[in-house]
This record gives sequence, structure tokens and C-alpha cells, in this order.
Amino acid sequence: MNKAIIAQIEKLYNYYKTSGDKGRAFGYAKAVRSLKTYDKPIKTGEELDGVPGIGDGIIRKIKEFIADGTIKKFEFIDTDPKVKILQELENVWGLGPKGAQKLTMQKIGLKYYDDFLKKIPRTEVELLLATVKQACLSLYKDIQVEACGSFRRGRLECGDIDVLITRTNGQPIKGIVQQLVEKLEKENFLKERLGDFRYSTTGSEGYMGVCQLGVKDVFRRIDIKAYPYEQYGFALLYFTGSGPFNLKMREEAIKQGYSLSDHSLTPTAPGKKKIDCPKEEDVFKALGMPYKTPKERDI
Repeated sequence: MNKAIIAQIEKLYNYYKTSGDKGRAFGYAKAVRSLKTYDKPIKTGEELDGVPGIGDGIIRKIKEFIADGTIKKFEFIDTDPKVKILQELENVWGLGPKGAQKLTMQKIGLKYYDDFLKKIPRTEVELLLATVKQACLSLYKDIQVEACGSFRRGRLECGDIDVLITRTNGQPIKGIVQQLVEKLEKENFLKERLGDFRYSTTGSEGYMGVCQLGVKDVFRRIDIKAYPYEQYGFALLYFTGSGPFNLKMREEAIKQGYSLSDHSLTPTAPGKKKIDCPKEEDVFKALGMPYKTPKERDI
């Protein structure tokens, strides 16, 4: 059983290494080393609690493998064509994980090059957003979905569509992006993944890819991001832009003893406290600044 468990964890390590996810690859590499030096039979997974390099998440996966003979969450690894391409490219002499992933992304970029150069009319962004919203609401009723970037600032044309979501009841968002993406892929709306899902240490999740309204429509670049409810105001502000406006907001935050990012208003001076901002207006209020509508930020 030990050898079979190690093989599964090595499989996950190789996947994240190939995908270019350094953080997860490093974590699984540590787990593999620990498992290889563990000299007792692994029967339930419970006995690994406290073993260096093996955290709760990996223990849960080992328990699942012992109980079911597989790790269901990662079954897509065997059938994901992009993973197979990356692994084949890695076998080319001198081409590592980064190079393999870069080549694959370049191939996708060339495939849709002409379409990506075309601006997206505002009316089309509204239809794309409606498709994502409908899928979101079929999964969760307590959900907020916004298109950010130049669309939210009122532009008539956009370069891509940037979708931001959260759960309005404060429930965890973990796994929500993958769940949404897989649903939209089955509906033939999402066509390509530009890299692996992204997970931040602060709780947000992200996807970069390609979408298409209908079989005769233009392929469009789309990003989908999810943030915990208490961070949503920061994320909405950040991804709405514009860049110069965000810079002014960050400069004002610094003056007041804070660091402003897409997920927090973090104190940098003594006596200041961290502030949650579920709404954009909360960020302006926390900094004592008058609220600016998205259109007023298009500077």
C-alpha cells in the first residue's frame, strides 16, 4: 500500500511541476520524500498525522485513496490533453516544465491570434457575462457576479472579459472556480485553459482561458476570479481599474499607514487595524475618500 500511495502523490507532484505551480509542486515533493522514508505500513492515513512534510490536505487525499482506490478530484489528470502535451514536451531534451508550458501557451495564442486582436463590443460582453452568471446561479443562489475592467468603467469596446465572483453569505469559495469552469466547458462555452487554476495564499482562485458564445462567433479571452466575501470590495476596486486610478488609491493608503491590494487594506503603521471591505464603497470610506463611480475612474 505504501508504494501505491507514493505513486499517487508523485503523480500529483509531477502534474503541478509540469503545470508550473511551484508552490504545490514543492509541497508534494516534500510529501513524497517523507513517505519514502516512512518505514511503517500505512493503513488508514491517520498514522501520518504529525509527520513532517505531510499536511492535512495530503492526508485527506491518502485517506480517499485507501478508501476508494483513487483520488477522484485529480482523475482529470489522466485525460487532460494539455497535461499530456506538456508531459510529452518535457521529454524533449533540455526542455523543462516552464519551457513546455510556455510552448503550449504560445501554440494556443497563435491558434486564436486573429480573434484575440478583435475588440469585444459592449453588447457581446453583456451576453458573455449573462452566460457565466446563469452557470453561477445554477451552482449557488448566494452569488455575486461582475464584469470588471474597461467594461465596468463604461467603455464601448473591451480587449477581454474579466469576471469576478463571490458568495454573498460569506460561505467558503474554495473550489468554486474549478466547479464553474468544468460546467461551462461541458456547455461548450469555455474552449481552452491557459494554464492551471490559480490559488492564492489569501484565499482567492482564478482561471484564464478562451470562450465563445456560439459556433460561428469570435473566440474571446476570459478571466474568472473568485474572492472571499470580506475581500470582494478590494478585488472589485482593483480589477475595475484604471491603472492610474488604482495607483492614486494606493498612494493615499500609504499616506494613511496602510498597504492597499486586491485582497486587503493592511496596516503598516502602529495603531492601525486591518479592515474588511465586502463592498467597494467600504474601501473609500476606510480611507476617508469620496466614492468615485467606475466611469469616473477611467483616467
